[in-house]
Amino acid sequence: MESVEKILDNIKFTINKFNPMKALQVERKLMSILIPIVSGIFSGKDKESDGKSILDSNIDFSMIGESFQKAFGSLSELEFENLVIQTLSNIQAEIPNSPPVQINNKENFNKVFINITSLTTIYKLIFEVMKVNKFCFFDILGGGNATGIIDSLTQQFKQQKTTSKKLAK
Repeated sequence: MESVEKILDNIKFTINKFNPMKALQVERKLMSILIPIVSGIFSGKDKESDGKSILDSNIDFSMIGESFQKAFGSLSELEFENLVIQTLSNIQAEIPNSPPVQINNKENFNKVFINITSLTTIYKLIFEVMKVNKFCFFDILGGGNATGIIDSLTQQFKQQKTTSKKLAK
């Protein structure tokens, strides 16, 4: 099985590829959440049909909260927890000065992520799992760089927030 090593927040993650059936199951669950979020935050008003990525479209920041609420509101807390654990279950984490940990249950999840600097690390790792397993989400985004998507959205949001504050003064 194919595996990829990634270092995020000073933790070395070994991401092992899912078997094809599990990849389809996890992808289906994630897509049911991600598609409404992506369609909500990318307005696409200026998107032309010349093969541009959806990431080249305008981002409607006012829709981010509503999009996330709609997408995640469809899951109970337990369903969300199970989805995250299932998505990360093929990952081994190596924290400095600790033995390797398989992220296959809530206890191990908490051990691995207890000292991270930002929850963004978890979402970046989920995107890396999607990339390793070649989920079709990336085809929808025009082949965008998975970890770059989150960073790009974060930077654009910060810029808009700063611009909004300046305009308010």
